[in-house]
Amino acid sequence: SILGTITLIATSTTSLVACDNSNNKYSNDDQENPTPIVTKPLENSKWSLVNKSAYKNEFNKKNSKWYAIIYFSKYKDENIFIIDKQKISFAGITTDNCVAFGGGLYVNPLIYRWDDNNEPEKPKINKETGEVIDWKE
Repeated sequence: SILGTITLIATSTTSLVACDNSNNKYSNDDQENPTPIVTKPLENSKWSLVNKSAYKNEFNKKNSKWYAIIYFSKYKDENIFIIDKQKISFAGITTDNCVAFGGGLYVNPLIYRWDDNNEPEKPKINKETGEVIDWKE
């Protein structure tokens, strides 16, 4: 809907401006926004890692794929990695590889795409490292 699109654009623009702060440092050593451990999907898996360099190409076109997004959360001072499963039809991407969609801003996420038509189960992760410990296939 038009209202949903306007809301997404406004949210993405606000989030993208907030993310593009020259004081932000994004690396595995960054205690504020650590990067999850990359886990290679099993051989013949229907999950595939979306390389950060391909985020713009992946999300500039509308699709109906399912994605698993792993990111660090400081919500309620939990300081753990979280995994979400969503269909992403459009996302805003910054030069810092921050991803904004669905009203959220994800800093240093790992994004895996489900390459099948059915809805996948959400993989299980180690909440301390972000490493996938069960792909649920």
